[in-house]
Amino acid sequence: MKIRQSTREFHVARPTPPSANPAAFNPEATRRNLFQNRLDGVPAHALDAIGSRGGMTGFQNARLTTFDTTQPAWHCQVVRQVLISIDDTRGNPELKQQMRTKTLLLTAAALLAAGITSTQAQPVYSQNVVGYASVATPNSGVNYLITVPFAIGVSNGANEIWPLISPGNPSLPDYSSILIWNSAKLSYTTYVSDSTSPSLWDDAGFNNLPGAPVLPVGEGFFLSPSASGVTNTFAGTVAVNVGTSNKMSLANSGVNYLVGCVVPYAGAVTNGNPATGAGGPNLNLAGGLPDYSSMLVWNPATLSYTTYVSDSTSPSGWDDAGFNNLPSPPNIAVGQGFFIVPSGPFTWTVGL
Repeated sequence: MKIRQSTREFHVARPTPPSANPAAFNPEATRRNLFQNRLDGVPAHALDAIGSRGGMTGFQNARLTTFDTTQPAWHCQVVRQVLISIDDTRGNPELKQQMRTKTLLLTAAALLAAGITSTQAQPVYSQNVVGYASVATPNSGVNYLITVPFAIGVSNGANEIWPLISPGNPSLPDYSSILIWNSAKLSYTTYVSDSTSPSLWDDAGFNNLPGAPVLPVGEGFFLSPSASGVTNTFAGTVAVNVGTSNKMSLANSGVNYLVGCVVPYAGAVTNGNPATGAGGPNLNLAGGLPDYSSMLVWNPATLSYTTYVSDSTSPSGWDDAGFNNLPSPPNIAVGQGFFIVPSGPFTWTVGL
């Protein structure tokens, strides 16, 4: 792909799609990727993870967050939140519940405006947001480009993200594989799930590993389930506290970085406060993304990427791969990974 910036020309290498058929690569493929999330039927291990990660008993002192992705991923989706307010300043374990549904942004803004303070007469909110999101990977043997949207367990190890439900009963089917991208080597490292392994994971040669691979929040990876009908329930803590921002360095021009949003936002990639990144992914020139940077979105149906190019002169802030202005920016779903190829040093700021 050739990128034009002023009078200079430079080339951006594409990551090879993890496919047995490289000829299937088509950067102009249409997007189609559906994710689902439901309040009912959350696995017990997921609810346990929410409680243990938040350091609470019965969800006390926490805000239970759910991310509504029941609509197609490429529609602007509302991120919904259920707030549980508890008056515990006198050590009273009895809950005073205020159930309200708001967008994540409005909720965070309201808490910030209130200073996240409390008195004996006021409910207490934790600055840590805990919740879960369900990401569907429905077809066996298909590569899905996803990200873990929450901090889970101690290290975000794959054995913590997909623990054993009971002895011999894995939450991810045995012999599913994950592919972790190495941007320096332009290659993937493959790991295979195995409930008989001490770490629940093998290397690509099916040798037991002493430790599971780690999947940090903000890192994208490919998941290929070994069975159909797999829905991954990720439960834990939002990695960014209310009122703070995360800064991710994508320092090298032309390098393919496989990433995910560190706050589980859904919708237009241009959403967000340019300075703090609160409210959205904040991928635009105002947020620091250099013009003519590329975003590659994977289509698991066609085993190909759709390429977008940032352009501050475009009404949406983005062009297609042919540098034609787009009427609207790309959208992402909760739990979706994608490549960013910056055209210059970029510090990606996302906040809550």
